[in-house]
Amino acid sequence: MMEYKTMDMIRRFLEDHTELEIFPREGWLYAVKIGRKDLPPIAFRADMDALPIEEDISLAYHSSHDGRSHKCGHDGHCAALCGLALELDQIETDRSVYLILQPGEETGQGAKICKSLIREKGIAEIYACHNLGGYPENSFVYRKGLTQPASEGLQIRLSGKTSHASAPKEGRNPAAAISHIVLKVRELTGSRSRGMVLSTVTGIKMGSDDFGISPGEGELCLTIRAEYEDEMKLLEEGILPIMSTQNPRIYAGLTIL
Repeated sequence: MMEYKTMDMIRRFLEDHTELEIFPREGWLYAVKIGRKDLPPIAFRADMDALPIEEDISLAYHSSHDGRSHKCGHDGHCAALCGLALELDQIETDRSVYLILQPGEETGQGAKICKSLIREKGIAEIYACHNLGGYPENSFVYRKGLTQPASEGLQIRLSGKTSHASAPKEGRNPAAAISHIVLKVRELTGSRSRGMVLSTVTGIKMGSDDFGISPGEGELCLTIRAEYEDEMKLLEEGILPIMSTQNPRIYAGLTIL
């Protein structure tokens, strides 16, 4: 979470252009338009983290930092929330409205540090929006129903036994099991469905550059997403049994966490 300059820029924009109350916190901030105290508050949330990906296209808002860019559109999310702040500043609201600027969305860590505000302020509802690319600049697109897929992160850890690389049979190396899972998940996402179903390998951690060691620990991270949430759940339910019902020889001696 390295959004300090972004957070400072947003804070200064809100201070310069609105009368909202602004509360910087450690690594994030929120602003509020105060309404009636007898009605439960609502909140709007935007993420503000970038990704460690080089900006490879020419844009008016091109990233000014090498190796970092807003490939998931979080800069647009921040701009949208600042636009909402400008509108809120000009109207009276019955309910208090909180605007939450969250770091670390891509890693899942940001929500953890912001969630205390929900309980602290008794926030009853939270809303967010997401950019959708592929449409002309300055266009406004809407549709009834779903516009973008739900997603989940899956983390599978396998624990075996470390051994010397010259005697792998004395240990339990999780490499074959991880490879098996990856290939089987590809088969699952290729099966027939009503809409888009996707699984992306986002990380494989195992071993090191020490050529004398056969590692005994491994981790596989997957992001699964689907146009229909029930099909995403079916994909998840299809992944979990892979390790217990198929090819037990590969998984012998491994503990799945």
